This record gives sequence, structure tokens and C-alpha cells, in this order.
Amino acid sequence: MLGGDPSRGFHRPVTITPPLEVKWKYAPRIASESFYVGSSPAVYGDMVLVGGRDGNLTALGTGDGKVVWIFQTKGPVHSSPTIIQGTAYVGSDDGYVYAVNVDTGKLVWQYKTGDNIWSSPTLSRGTIYIGSNDGNLYALDSSTGTLKWKFKAGSWIVSSPTVVEDRVYFASDGGDLYALNSATGELIWSRFLENRVWSTPSYFEGRLYVNSRSSYTYSINASSGAILWRYALGYASFSSVAIANGIVYTNSEDLHVHAVNATNGKSLWASATGAGMYANTPVVAGEVIYATATDGFLYALDAQHGAMLWKYDTGAHIFSSPAISDGIIYIHSADDSVYAFANQANQPREIVKLLPEDARISPLLPEGPQSERPPVPDAHKNPSADLQQWVIVTLGGALGVVLIVLARRRHHV
Repeated sequence: MLGGDPSRGFHRPVTITPPLEVKWKYAPRIASESFYVGSSPAVYGDMVLVGGRDGNLTALGTGDGKVVWIFQTKGPVHSSPTIIQGTAYVGSDDGYVYAVNVDTGKLVWQYKTGDNIWSSPTLSRGTIYIGSNDGNLYALDSSTGTLKWKFKAGSWIVSSPTVVEDRVYFASDGGDLYALNSATGELIWSRFLENRVWSTPSYFEGRLYVNSRSSYTYSINASSGAILWRYALGYASFSSVAIANGIVYTNSEDLHVHAVNATNGKSLWASATGAGMYANTPVVAGEVIYATATDGFLYALDAQHGAMLWKYDTGAHIFSSPAISDGIIYIHSADDSVYAFANQANQPREIVKLLPEDARISPLLPEGPQSERPPVPDAHKNPSADLQQWVIVTLGGALGVVLIVLARRRHHV
């Protein structure tokens, strides 16, 4: 699940110590202009699942990066999959929410919404919660896909839902943060956050933490919706936040990773990177922060002081958030590749380019509506030049929270 659990904390207690080496790299045989890695990875057992601009949900073996199966949809898959008890749940630009059997790659059920889906699903107590660009938050039965309720927010929902006890929290492109009764969809409170919000709320000790296009990180009382503090990032952020040990970590378009005291909103440190980190949510692995950026680097920072410990250049932009499982870090890069990093010395490197003969490909589903998409930037161009065009980014799901969303250069938005 994007962020690790329904509270979206983006935290793993085990430290993965850099330097890291590439354990394997998966390079699809499809050309980069027709395959774009959209969602952040999701790991389940011995498989890592990724969504692509080609409309595929692809399962790779965690040990070697080889294709296990491919499930085809009729639109780019920007939504990051959630995998629970052998079923993967994911949204697509064709407007469908899909439930896919992880063992076979076969369809379990599908549910049609009214527009593209960039939000990533959350599963809690037998219910899948997911937003759609039709402005509705949907609650679906996880076994059958039957609609339980839907809530009309009135604007795109790129943010991914966060579920805590009997409440579901999410934000809309209109700038509102919502708290609903998770069983009925009844509105409990809403709070306007001054500008567009694609960030997924993260929950910690009775508070929600969320970024806004207003250039602030907010701490909000989860019970009442009252703003407790706001931290000035200086530039807008579509990224969600990671929380560990009473510290909020977030990326920003000011080319920094920020660490903020979760209680009072005071800055602890801000560490510079080489490029913007628009929606790439950082992940905490014990005492190390791992963050990706549009310059193509995976960065490792000291969680306490922000010191740069290590970095790796993939050679292409990165618009997704890292996923961590069993000491391995998985990332997507816009050069069409999926990377697995480990801190094991002399780790052999495998490059997997072709689809194995025994890979399972599920049949295409009925045609769904597609919205027009601006062109995706060339993965090998200079990031600063590409930012003058439209780009596709993952909101740490929310949206990176991986979600995949559309953003312009900040003086155009």
C-alpha cells in the first residue's frame, strides 16, 4: 500500500545503510515514448507490481526483476497498486478500478467511475476507498466491487484516501481537505487549504499532515479540522509527507528535503538536492531518508541532520516514490526502468529487457473514456528545460501520494 499502511506514514523501522548497489534493473522492450512508468511500486511476497503509461499493471519477481505476468487496462496506470491478501487493487485512466488476482494476474472484478483515476486505493475493513477525477470518492466492497457509497467533492480527487479508525480523510484539487465517516460517507468536516491539494494526508498521533499548492505544509487536528500550524516551504509541493520519530519530512519545488518538528512546525533542517521533487514523497528507512528527484537521482540523507550520505544517477527523470521491502528499495524511472537497490556488496546486476515466454498476459478490457494528455517530456532531456512543459508526476502517491498527476511550472499554475 502506498505509504505502508492506511495512515500513510511512509516509514519503515529498519535502516537500510548506503551505499547501495543495483540488484537488478528491469528495462521493458517497449520504447520509452510508449511506456511511461507512472505509479510507485508495490511489493507483495516475491513480486513487485508497477503501473505503466502503456496501460499495463506488471508483476516482476523481486529476486531477478523478470516478468511474472501482465494485466492490461485501456488507459495509462498512474494509480499505485494496493495489495492485500492476494488481491491487487488499482485505478486506471480508463476510469475503472480493478481487482486483480496477484497469483495469476487475472481479473477479479472491475468498477467503472466517471473519469480518469490517479488516486491510489486504500483498503480498510473490507472496503476499498479511491478517488476519481470525476470528483467523487468511492467506497467499494473489496470482495465484489459493489458500490457502498460515494461522496461528491466537486473537484478532481488526485489525493489518495487515508483511513484511521472510523474516518476517511482525503483532499481535492479545489483545495479542500475532507473528513468523512468511513462507513456511511457522511461529511464530518472540511477545511480549505488556500490552494490546490494533490497531497495525500498522513496521520500521526491525532494530527493530519498535508502539503498544498499554497507552499505550506499543514498540521491539522484530525478530530476537528482546525489548523494547528503551517510551515512555509517557500515553493509549492504536490508531495505527501513522511513521518517518523516526531519529525515530518517533505519534498518541495525549492530543491530541498525539509525536516520539521511534528509538534510545533519548527524547521529542523533543509537539505539541498539537484532538482525539484514535485510529488515524489520521501521514505524513511530507520535513520536514513530516501528521496527521488526529477534530476534522476535517488538520494540518501541522514534523518537526524540532513547530511547527504549517498546518491545514484539513473540517467532519467524520476516522478515516483520509493518502495521498501525486505531490505530492498524499488524505484521507477522515466527511462522506462524499474530498479531494485540493496546494500549487499558485490551484488550481481541483471538487466531484464525481454518478456519471458512463460509470462502471463491478461486480455484487454472494454474500451473506457480517455482524457487528452499533454506530451510527456523526453526522459533524457535536462530537467529544467522540461519543466517549461507539462509533466506527469507521482504524488507519493498521493498521490505518491504515488499518484500520477499533471503539473505545470509554478508560475503557470
